[in-house]
Amino acid sequence: YDWDGDQIVINEDEAKIIRRIFDEYIAGNSPTQICKHLKADGIMTIRGHYFQPVPVYKILQNPLYKGVLLLQKTYIEDPITKVQRFNHGELPMVMVEENHEPIIDPATFDWVQEEIVRRREAWNSGEYDFFGRHTFTWKVKCGETGKTFCHSDDDGGAYWRCDKRDCPHKDTCQIKGIPELALLQLCRRVGVEEDEVIDKVDSIT
Repeated sequence: YDWDGDQIVINEDEAKIIRRIFDEYIAGNSPTQICKHLKADGIMTIRGHYFQPVPVYKILQNPLYKGVLLLQKTYIEDPITKVQRFNHGELPMVMVEENHEPIIDPATFDWVQEEIVRRREAWNSGEYDFFGRHTFTWKVKCGETGKTFCHSDDDGGAYWRCDKRDCPHKDTCQIKGIPELALLQLCRRVGVEEDEVIDKVDSIT
């Protein structure tokens, strides 16, 4: 985000990186994997460093991206020394709902918070099922770039489509969305049922 007077406005160049981080997490990637993918594409922070897992976790949990402004996250400990401290409960915080335009849909943001908890609990229990919430998450790849297709729903049903926002061929590529039903039929022709896709299918190019 940028400040425009007293208003918070979206910086689209930076917002597309935030959206990508959320999209990759939803697709089943860990913050460590997300950092590797960003580094492979030469994407850095505004300070010119490669992304690290802990800051990515903070991005995924920052309510600013769903349009919520959290006030008094820091405070001045001593008015004479002007020493600033992070607020860990010493003072009340104020949450302003719908304060500005969200980068991440609030429902999606809330789902990600639930998924963070689920993964943490799964890790603690020894269960490592982080494939995502759809049958073909992280399975459908572009033959030209290797980029992963994203899930979408419309009136015609579930589809898997290239996220052309970050694709180098987005202006010339003519690839269309692939119906999920077509992917399921493809798998069945080689003897793989829907509930076996995660274990038996490495990728569909």
